[in-house]
Amino acid sequence: LRTASVICRNFYYNVLEEAAQTIEELDNRLEYLKEVQLLNEHKHKEEVEFLFKHALAQQATYDSILQKTKKELHLKIAKSIEKVFADKLPEFYGVLAMHYGKAEVPEKMEEFLFKAGEKSLAAGASSEAINYFKQALVVYIEHNKTNINKQKVADIEEKTGIAYAMKGLNLEAVDYFDRVLDFYHFH
Repeated sequence: LRTASVICRNFYYNVLEEAAQTIEELDNRLEYLKEVQLLNEHKHKEEVEFLFKHALAQQATYDSILQKTKKELHLKIAKSIEKVFADKLPEFYGVLAMHYGKAEVPEKMEEFLFKAGEKSLAAGASSEAINYFKQALVVYIEHNKTNINKQKVADIEEKTGIAYAMKGLNLEAVDYFDRVLDFYHFH
């Protein structure tokens, strides 16, 4: 139950199974949780997906876990998602960024935030892309305070500017594009 609560309110059986390799009788435990009406089970494409019936039950379980254990579980879950869904990883970029962030692995968090931003941008979800790119920039700068790659910052700012332009927020877009042009010494 604790491991599942760290994954999210809804979770895939394969991810739980991979993350909880040391848990014995996983199927029996999940069956019991369904019987006591804590979880619902659904078939989602070819995957089995579970859902905490009540968000408060999931949150209370999550809150009962020690912080150090939460970090370890978030890291385990992120690696499990990468392994289980290696063939369709783009669907999980945002989720991976969240888990790596809570596991305090900033380089992986920044990587998946940027990838989630690019995916959102390609899908025309400019508000979502702006959010991901801005978060990626903050994480990158905080993690690399003494060794900032200005090219990387310019790349993230360019993508943010494009997302603002797609949203029709031209003043914000111009602000980001000006920063990129400054990097290239073009005025």
